[in-house]
Order: sequence, then C-alpha cells, then structure tokens
Amino acid sequence: MLNTVVIIVVRGDGTLKEDVTGVLQRTDEATFSKIPIGFIPLGRTSSLSHTLFAERGNKVQHITDATFAIVKGKTVPLDVLQMQGEKE
Repeated sequence: MLNTVVIIVVRGDGTLKEDVTGVLQRTDEATFSKIPIGFIPLGRTSSLSHTLFAERGNKVQHITDATFAIVKGKTVPLDVLQMQGEKE
C-alpha cells in the first residue's frame, strides 16, 4: 500500500477548493486531512497566493516561492469552513 506524503495542486483557487472538499468528504477524512497540501498557483486571480506571498506581486515569483516551499516542506495552517443548510 502506498503512503501519501503530500498532495500537490497545480491550478487555481477553485481546483484547490475542490481538492480540499474531496478530502473532507472521504470516510477516512480524520486521517487523510493531516496530509499537507502543496499549492502551486496557476489560476488567473490566485487569491490564495496573494495571501501567502503578499510581499511579492509577481505571478512567476509566487509560483517559484510556492514550489520551493513544497520542496522545503514549509507549511502554513489554514482554516477550512464547512456549511450545511436545509432548503428554504
């Protein structure tokens, strides 16, 4: 059996959201959600990259910084919000 060390998402914020949602919907979510998720921002707006790398506005620099952070194992804890509601 393979052990997952890190999940790397290479796209935009929407793809990252979908991946995180998928992890949270797994039956083994408690174990699987402890795996770090690396994010290389390639989306148009990449709002998260501006949050993580605000001091540099250059998109290429954000991609480079994100890649090096993944390689170095640097993590930043982020909160995830889950909402459920009923119709009407």
